[in-house]
Amino acid sequence: MHKKKILTKILALKGHQKQEIEIEFKKISDIVDYEKSKLEQLELDYSKMMDDFHKKSADGSMSIDGINSFHANFEYIGTQISNQQKVIARCNKELVDIKNLLLNAHKDEKVFEILTEKEVKKEKKEVADREQKDNDFFAISRKMYL
Repeated sequence: MHKKKILTKILALKGHQKQEIEIEFKKISDIVDYEKSKLEQLELDYSKMMDDFHKKSADGSMSIDGINSFHANFEYIGTQISNQQKVIARCNKELVDIKNLLLNAHKDEKVFEILTEKEVKKEKKEVADREQKDNDFFAISRKMYL
């Protein structure tokens, strides 16, 4: 009985730990999605600026200052994209780490579920064996006195 109680408490603790890790996983997953949307927006801005540059270049209406301005903007957005890609890579690594923690937490919880089930079965078998012993004893006792 004592072992079953301990296993039940450990199982509850493992369940809570798993829930906390699931919440953390969801939070990091949302962050990754947000950071990816920021990257997509930067890439879209870069693409629009590239289209503007090509249109103005084709018209031949760009001055040296205009070209320098586009160049500076391209460098800036390129740096922003590079930084954003690094942020996403770091977030993805965190996501993989949390996913591994979640997998381990799930395994731990499953192990303790199995141990608890085994203990419950063992306890039921002991109770059934005791009852059978008592029944056998009463049956033998009746035969002896009859």
